[in-house]
Amino acid sequence: MEEERIYIDQFAWTRILACFCVILLNSLYAGNGYFEASMTPGEVVWTKLMENSLMWAMPTFLMITGALLMDPARELPLKKLFGKYLRRVVLALVCFTLICQILGYKMEGEETILSGWLLDLLNGTSWAHMWYLYLVIGLYLMMPFYRMIAQKADETQMDYLILVLIVFTSIVPAIESLGVGIGFYIPTMLVYPVYTILGYRLFSRPIRPILAVCLLVFCTLAILALTWMRYGTDALAAFDTDSGNQLDILTSYSSILVIGQTAGLFSLLNRIKTPVAELGRAADESTFGIYLMHMIGIHMIMWWANLNPYWYGPFTFILMAAVLFMVCFGITWLIRKIPKVDLL
Repeated sequence: MEEERIYIDQFAWTRILACFCVILLNSLYAGNGYFEASMTPGEVVWTKLMENSLMWAMPTFLMITGALLMDPARELPLKKLFGKYLRRVVLALVCFTLICQILGYKMEGEETILSGWLLDLLNGTSWAHMWYLYLVIGLYLMMPFYRMIAQKADETQMDYLILVLIVFTSIVPAIESLGVGIGFYIPTMLVYPVYTILGYRLFSRPIRPILAVCLLVFCTLAILALTWMRYGTDALAAFDTDSGNQLDILTSYSSILVIGQTAGLFSLLNRIKTPVAELGRAADESTFGIYLMHMIGIHMIMWWANLNPYWYGPFTFILMAAVLFMVCFGITWLIRKIPKVDLL
C-alpha cells in the first residue's frame, strides 16, 4: 500500500482486492470482539471460516512490496528509502496513533491522551491495525539487504533462501506447537520476510498457472477443514486443551498453508492484464489511506452506533466493508488533493 506507484496493472487490481478483503477481515475480527458474548455457535463457525479464508490479504501487500522494491532494475538509494518511504510511514504512524488515542479517549474512556499516546506509540499497543506500519518500517530498514539478495542470488540460491525461511518461520513453529522441542533456529524467526522475498521471486520468475491453482485450492480447503475441526465439530474434545491453539497456528500468517494460499493467489492475480481505468488507479493510489482510516469507521459503527452485524447475517459484513472502502476512498482522495500533503 505504501510503496511507490509504478503502474503494473495487475498490482493495482491486486491491491484493491486485498484492501477490500483486509477491511472485511478486520470487520469480522471487530465483530467477534464486540459481540462475542451474544454470538451463537453457528455465528462463531461462519465468522472463523470467513476470517481464516481471508488471511492471504495482508501478506499480499508484502509480496507486492518485495516484487517492486527488490527489483534490481530500480534504484533505491538510502536517501530515497529514508526520505520518502520511511518518512511517509513513520509520519502516518505518529499521526494515526494520536488520532486513535484521541478517539479511544472519547469513545472508550481512556484516561490519558498525550502520555497514553506516547506509550502506545513506543510499545506498539495502539489500535490493532497499526501493527502493519511497524512491520513495514522494519522491512524497509532491511530492504537494502533484500535487494543485495535479489542482485546477487541466482534462481537456485533464491529458492534455497525461501525454503530455509519457510522451514524455520512456518514449519518449525507448527511442529513445536505440538510439544516437540527443536533446538535449531535461525536469527530471523518472523515469517514476514518470506512473503516479501517470495513476492519478488514469483513476479520475476512466475510459476505455472496449474501449480498456482493447485496451491490456492489445496491450501484454502485445508484451512477451511482445520477451521471446521477447531470450531465446527466436537473433534477437539478428544485432544488436550492446547489442541485449539495448535490448529490456530496452522491458520495464522506463519502457517505453511497461508503461505501457499497467498503464493497461489498472488501468482494468478499477476496474470491479470486488463488495464486499470482512471477510477481504479485513484482507488489503488488511495489504498494506504483507506487502510489507515477503515478501523475508525469500524469502531464508530460497532461502538458508537452499536450496530451488531450479526443481527442481519454474514452479508452485512460484506456490505459494511464495501461502504467503508468507498467512504475511506472518498476521504483519502480529497486529502490527497491538498497540495504538499504526502501523508496518505
